[in-house]
Amino acid sequence: MIKAIIVDNHKLVREELSSMLHNKEGIRILNQFESAQKAIDYLDKVKVDLVLMDVKMPDMNGIEATRIINKLHPRLPVLALSMFHDKSNIIDMFKSGAKGYALKTSEESELIKAIKDVTNGELYYAKEVSDTMLISLLNQTSKRKINNPDLSKRENEVLTFVLDGLTDKDIGEKLQISKRTVEKHRQNIMKKYNVNKTVQLIALLN
Repeated sequence: MIKAIIVDNHKLVREELSSMLHNKEGIRILNQFESAQKAIDYLDKVKVDLVLMDVKMPDMNGIEATRIINKLHPRLPVLALSMFHDKSNIIDMFKSGAKGYALKTSEESELIKAIKDVTNGELYYAKEVSDTMLISLLNQTSKRKINNPDLSKRENEVLTFVLDGLTDKDIGEKLQISKRTVEKHRQNIMKKYNVNKTVQLIALLN
């Protein structure tokens, strides 16, 4: 049983989400809160497996609330829920410690998948979130040159091209190395940054 709470200042949204998810595929909505602070106080008293967190709220936004929850309960995953998938909110939520970013407009099956992924220790990104981050990369006019001393010279070159939106095949052609070699460099880079998806690198390096 996945015990979750919903934090959203809109009552109708909270009730719709609760009705959609409660007692579905092992999910139980323990409580719902219009205030982030009330939710944080509740977490000191009740064991919860997951927090469904709205991003934009008036008293304390989801970014700050997630940062506090991550500090007080580092093993408690937060799944961001929003109507929007703009770059700044996505990056800020992940930097605050969120383990996933889903859209409130998602189908029931997709939200259930997001909840299960995050509670199983995986990261979750709605397709629109990944698209937003990748499009942002491709539209960058100023190309950055990465120079991380923890990476080899070749890894820095590969990472620069990754952040410019190039595929492994394109990177291989530019550096005159095989696609498989590029894939190996990419895996090493991911390991050193302790991430497993390109979109995570984007959030970390923007």
